[in-house]
Amino acid sequence: MAKYDEDDGVWRTINGQHIFIKEGQSPMDAFIKQTGKNNRKKEDKADEKISSEEQQITLEHEKGKIDRDYRSFNKMKENLEELKTNPKSYMDRVYGDENLTKEEYEQKVQDNIKYYEKGIKQWEEEVMPHVNNTAKYIDEYKKYLKEHPNSKMKFEDFIK
Repeated sequence: MAKYDEDDGVWRTINGQHIFIKEGQSPMDAFIKQTGKNNRKKEDKADEKISSEEQQITLEHEKGKIDRDYRSFNKMKENLEELKTNPKSYMDRVYGDENLTKEEYEQKVQDNIKYYEKGIKQWEEEVMPHVNNTAKYIDEYKKYLKEHPNSKMKFEDFIK
């Protein structure tokens, strides 16, 4: 048996084996290192826990993307509304002290209005369906995980 300095850890009995656990070492690591035995059931449970944590992180990430998409869409609508109702406020905020001629100013207002109208239309036609599907899939994935708590299926695989 190897010599261990008891100031650097503690002795414990694990599965009937007298095991020295070094400070900062997990009992399972100490058991495997000192006995050469590998307890697969405990490792499988650790994998399931990691998988479950990864599933939660994926869900939070997808929710975050949806939130960012909606915030972006709403910001485009707000900017368009401001351009149409109070262009001076928008132009002062965005272009600040730029010395624009009246023609340049009017052109920038019109260019920005077209930009936001195009962006909103594109968002409604292309992004909105994807966002709505993703939100639906998140709900279905949560339901699936509740019904299958030991599943290791990733969100990306679930929506395929």
